[in-house]
Amino acid sequence: MYAQSGWVGVAVEYRVYDRHGSTPFDSVMDARSAIRWLRKNADQYNIDANRIVAVGNSTGGHLVLCTAMADKWNEKTDDLKFNPVPNLLMVNSAIYDLTGDSWITKDLKDKSIVKEISPDYLVKKGMPPTLVIHGEKDMTAPIHTATVFEANMKTIGNNFEFHSLPGAGHFFWYNEAFSKQVLQIRQDFLKKHGYE
Repeated sequence: MYAQSGWVGVAVEYRVYDRHGSTPFDSVMDARSAIRWLRKNADQYNIDANRIVAVGNSTGGHLVLCTAMADKWNEKTDDLKFNPVPNLLMVNSAIYDLTGDSWITKDLKDKSIVKEISPDYLVKKGMPPTLVIHGEKDMTAPIHTATVFEANMKTIGNNFEFHSLPGAGHFFWYNEAFSKQVLQIRQDFLKKHGYE
């Protein structure tokens, strides 16, 4: 649908523990590298480097947020002159706080370092326009973590839109009961910001 409207679609892969023996910090660096790569290669792929929209579900939503927020995590091979922050963020069922995840913190000497990739701790002024959609019945990423993020983003004055879905669990994008509603919310958000 987006391709037919002239969009360039890119599916980003990132390292995961079960396949690569990596950590969530590596995944965050991969996401930031991906946006830099898109900007560096924009001309070759007919990409408007000033209109990059990053979209993600669950862990992907967490990584989308980290592209704009986890400033301390950059791959050594990245060309830092390219900005890793997308121009627009849209996330479903994102993970906002990793500090209580014992799998992530178990081998860390300084367990507080996980705050550096936890969006609830990284809110800053000047974020790109951000859309968050979260299910009220989410048992994987409880909605209270999303509402903490919402409050922090609004308090600081960022361009932020939040939609909670009554009755929706974590994987609502697979559920036909919510898919049309979510698509409409996203289309309205894109249109509002001039991405049609």
